[in-house]
Amino acid sequence: MAAAPAAPAAPPMRTVPAQPSRQAVDAREVRRLLGGLQQGSRDGRRAAAAEAATWESNEQGAGT
Repeated sequence: MAAAPAAPAAPPMRTVPAQPSRQAVDAREVRRLLGGLQQGSRDGRRAAAAEAATWESNEQGAGT
């Protein structure tokens, strides 16, 4: 009887590159950026709701 084939060798281990040193974060700048993101999200939701309302009113008017 023939022997089972040998399992393939494991690939060589890779080393993880050193992490760059962390720099200080300006909390005010982060809050300002996140505030802008939040405001943009609100504006986008408002615009999408207005467009959806326009589509709905056009569809209701087309049915009559």
